[in-house]
Amino acid sequence: ILTDTFATPVSDGEHVFVSLSNDQIACYDLDGNRKWLLWDRPAKAAPAKSEHVRYSLSPRLVGDKLIVTACGELRAYDKRTGRKLWGVFHPKDFGSYWVKVSSPVPLRLMLAGRPFDVLLSPGSGIYRLSDGVRVGTLPELRGYEGSTALTDGKIYVRKDAPDAGYSTRVAGHFKVVSEDEVEFMETWRLTGPAKSCNASDILFNGQIFAPQS
Repeated sequence: ILTDTFATPVSDGEHVFVSLSNDQIACYDLDGNRKWLLWDRPAKAAPAKSEHVRYSLSPRLVGDKLIVTACGELRAYDKRTGRKLWGVFHPKDFGSYWVKVSSPVPLRLMLAGRPFDVLLSPGSGIYRLSDGVRVGTLPELRGYEGSTALTDGKIYVRKDAPDAGYSTRVAGHFKVVSEDEVEFMETWRLTGPAKSCNASDILFNGQIFAPQS
């Protein structure tokens, strides 16, 4: 299954899950035995050009769901069987539009005292984990977004990556209005000279550490 790919595998401690640029998605145990493998070509993947960058979004495990994003599609699979649960297409959120190639960020919110799980895209969308429906909008930021956004479960921080000039970090939290609507509430915004903005920040002990050139 070796291909040109940038996506980092993910593990639940018992299995390893991979997403590759030849449309393979697979699960192996820790001894290297394959548990399942499927081929799932994104419907709008361009057939006649290199798509490697559009497969670079690393898969995520959220509960029993394996989240895979490529070529503009956000998809969920049952991690135990590989069965596809749902898929949605949004070109500017999931790698089809070339500047949005960082991984989606899962976040657990609360609605009427019960968990309400969402996926935050590297573009502008907030998606409901249960079925992939878009339920909200994130602030638009300029430039290539190859860095993964940060969250500690409450605060959410993202940054842009323009080729020149100034870059911006935006932080905020979320308000669940209903099952169909989540609002982003901006807390602060900081703008400074752009340097190596594609490197992901690190959130540790209440502080943000930012790799620079």
